[in-house]
Amino acid sequence: MAHSMVAVYGMSPAIGPVAVGEKPDEVFIGRDLANTGNVASETLQLVAAETRRMVREAEETARAVIELNSALLEDMANTLLNSETLSGASLDVFLESVKLWPEALVPDTNGRAPVKLRVAVAAAHGDIDDVGGWLTPES
Repeated sequence: MAHSMVAVYGMSPAIGPVAVGEKPDEVFIGRDLANTGNVASETLQLVAAETRRMVREAEETARAVIELNSALLEDMANTLLNSETLSGASLDVFLESVKLWPEALVPDTNGRAPVKLRVAVAAAHGDIDDVGGWLTPES
């Protein structure tokens, strides 16, 4: 999934909103390795590094979430060892004790995130002279 986020859907800030390599078709073992001949090895290395980064960040977040409620999870596991099921009021007792994550995992922009435009695009339209970096509506 992380590889697709990076290579197919352009969800990596290091690579940007582009697809890298062939368009994915049906799943076949070895297909990805066989169809990357038109992609530079440096790009493939960047895709691999970004995929690893995303997986490591997700793993760190998962560990932190579990650690936040580790005592509760241990109590719940021990209760399940004795009773095999939890439902209704007995489940509610555990759910009411869940500690919420202290900050948002994704910034809440409520649909008002600034749109970023490549400076080169703006320069091509005569809006600015500089062709490096990013523009935001505030700049």
